[in-house]
Amino acid sequence: MSQTENIFSLVKKNNLVNATASYYWLSELYNNLPFDKQNDRIQLNTGKMIANGIFYYKDDYPDSHVLDDANFLLNYSNPEFLYIHTMNIDDNGHKHGSDSLTYHAKVLAVDSYLADYLPQWLEQGYQIIITADHGMDFRGNHGGTTADVREVPLYIFSNKVDKRKYSTPVSQLMIAPLVCYLLDIKPGEKMKRLELEGIKNTSEDD
Repeated sequence: MSQTENIFSLVKKNNLVNATASYYWLSELYNNLPFDKQNDRIQLNTGKMIANGIFYYKDDYPDSHVLDDANFLLNYSNPEFLYIHTMNIDDNGHKHGSDSLTYHAKVLAVDSYLADYLPQWLEQGYQIIITADHGMDFRGNHGGTTADVREVPLYIFSNKVDKRKYSTPVSQLMIAPLVCYLLDIKPGEKMKRLELEGIKNTSEDD
C-alpha cells in the first residue's frame, strides 16, 4: 500500500470529501490489501484514505458502467475530488492494437458517454481534467519511448486555466500539483512545482 502523500490523502487532510470509480488497484493502493471482491467492491463513508469508492475487477467492465458509478458517487457524496478510471480502451488496445476498429470504437464510445455527463458535471460546478497514463502502439503494447505510447491528450475544463489550445508538452508529474491547484489545497512536499501554460493566480508559495 502507498506510504506516500497523495491527492486522496491531501483531500482528506484538508477536510474535503473524495471518491473514485476505478479499477480495484486503487482500493489496494490506498484502502485495503488484498482486494476482497465480496466486501471491497463498494466502499462508502469508509473513513479511510479513499472515503467513497466503487471498484471493478474485470478488465472488460463497461466504461459506461464506470461513468454511471462515478455519477452515483458524485450525487451520493458530493465529493470535492472524484477520480474516474476506465479500462476498456486499454484492454482492447492490448487485445487488438491501436489501429484496430475495436480500439477506435471504444474511444468513440467513451467520447459519447462523456458527452452525456460532462455538461451535467460542469453545470454542477465541477472542474474537469481528462487525460491518460499512456498511449498504445499498433501491436497492442505500451511502455516504450515512441510518441504513440508516450504522448496523450490533456483536456482541462476550468475557469482557472485560459481556454485555448497548447502545444507545449506537459510532464505527467504536473497532474498531481494541477489537481491541488484546482482544489485550492497545498500540494504534497514531494510533488513538483506546477509549471503549466495558461494557469492563473499562482504564487511562489503555491
